[in-house]
Amino acid sequence: GPNMCADPEMEPPNSVDFSDGVGNWFFCCLFDLATADLVGRIIRGRPCQLKEKWWIAMKKTIRVLTLFVLLLATGVSMAETRQVLVIEIRGLNCPFCAYDVGVALMKMPGVDRADIDLSVNRARVIMLVGRSADEQQIRAVIVAEGLTPGASELQTEET
Repeated sequence: GPNMCADPEMEPPNSVDFSDGVGNWFFCCLFDLATADLVGRIIRGRPCQLKEKWWIAMKKTIRVLTLFVLLLATGVSMAETRQVLVIEIRGLNCPFCAYDVGVALMKMPGVDRADIDLSVNRARVIMLVGRSADEQQIRAVIVAEGLTPGASELQTEET
C-alpha cells in the first residue's frame, strides 16, 4: 500500500486497518516516537503528524495514572480504626433472643453493626468510624432485652 507517513496532507484515520497503508502509517508514527524522530526525519524529511497529539495524550494519561497511584497510596495509609465492644450476654438461649438484642443494639446511635454469636453467648458491637462505644448504654440495652451483660473487652479494628 501507499506510505501514509510520506503524505503530509494525510489525515489520521479513525481506526487502524493493517490490510492497507494505514498500518504502515501507524507503525511509522510509533517508530518516530520511539526514536525521537531521528530515523523519521532521515527517511521522510519531516516528523510524524501524530507526534504532538500523541504526546499531549500521553501527558494526560501519565497525570491521571499518577493521580490514581497517589490516591491509592493515600487510601492505604489513611486506614481508619473503629471501636468494637465484645461483650458476653448471659441468658441468650434462642435465635429469637439473639435477633431481638441484635436489632436493639443496631438502633443505638453510632453503631455500625452488631454481630450476635449464640454459640458462645457473645455480641460484637462495631461502631462507626470516629464514634466511641458507650459500654454503659450497650449494657442498658442488653438489660432492657431481659438479658444479663457479662465481661466485656474494648477492641479496635481497621476499616
